[in-house]
Amino acid sequence: MISVIIPAYNIEEYIGECMESVLAQSGVEMEIIVVDDGSTDATPAIVEDFARRHGHIKVIHRTNGGLAAARNTALEHCTGDWITMVDGDDLLMPGALALMLKAANDTEADMVMGAFADFTDVAPASADGSAAATIISGRQAVETMLYRRGPTATVHSSAWGKLYRRELWEHHTFKAGILYEDLEVVPRISLNARRVAVVNDIVYAYRYNRNSILHVFTPNRLDVIDVARSLVAHFVGDKPLHRAAQSRLFSAAFNMWLLLVVNHADMPDKLAECKRIVRHLAPGQIFRSKVRFKNRIGAILQYFPFLFRSAGVCKKLLPK
Repeated sequence: MISVIIPAYNIEEYIGECMESVLAQSGVEMEIIVVDDGSTDATPAIVEDFARRHGHIKVIHRTNGGLAAARNTALEHCTGDWITMVDGDDLLMPGALALMLKAANDTEADMVMGAFADFTDVAPASADGSAAATIISGRQAVETMLYRRGPTATVHSSAWGKLYRRELWEHHTFKAGILYEDLEVVPRISLNARRVAVVNDIVYAYRYNRNSILHVFTPNRLDVIDVARSLVAHFVGDKPLHRAAQSRLFSAAFNMWLLLVVNHADMPDKLAECKRIVRHLAPGQIFRSKVRFKNRIGAILQYFPFLFRSAGVCKKLLPK
């Protein structure tokens, strides 16, 4: 059985469509655990209505604690052999769970990663499920996540779009109270997977919202520096993964440096911290073969600090 975790907070406009996409999954046994994270709109009433009509839906109401806390609450109530996560404003593609479960069973994988596509109003077309799964190790998955190279539409550090053997979560939870909680825990989870099946079919539709906190600048976005730094410390005894984590820290610090300038943020200490990290890690980004091209360019450009005095120039260097 698959436990489907859906955190929900003030998404009355989208939660119904999300729930319908999960209920439409065929060929699998599942339980659906919806955590209402203290919503103040119609979200609680909508999910309770779904639960009344479908006996395999369990709704848990809690005071608002954020995405990580809501997911942790759901993890405490999971009874399935497998776990997947769906954010309440996103969608599962038709046949996604059956496709991922088949890949797991066929390959004896502990974890399955499927491709995703962004959408705004109209969901993307689903694939036909004919693509064969590729098998990689947990280490390879972590390296791809941290370097952000290779099939990043499939092997990425978001918690959604994946099927996890339940045991992977036995000693792990999301760190509450921060942004980038997925980046903090998913690489650690993935390393414990002996085999990871990578499915290039689109299994997940991510609703792109330009007004979400991850698409605008807020001081909380600087959490990514601490999260990436924690991964560097976590993998310190493993040279290849330590280098991969350093590359992720470089990328985080470089992007935050640019965002601080573009947004004219009056945070001189944070700006100085980002610059120190970038300058310290830059040589390794230039000369290590696995580092992605954007990091190499950033590492070279930082030697010309006059380029970063213009918000216009910094904006052009930010990822789209």
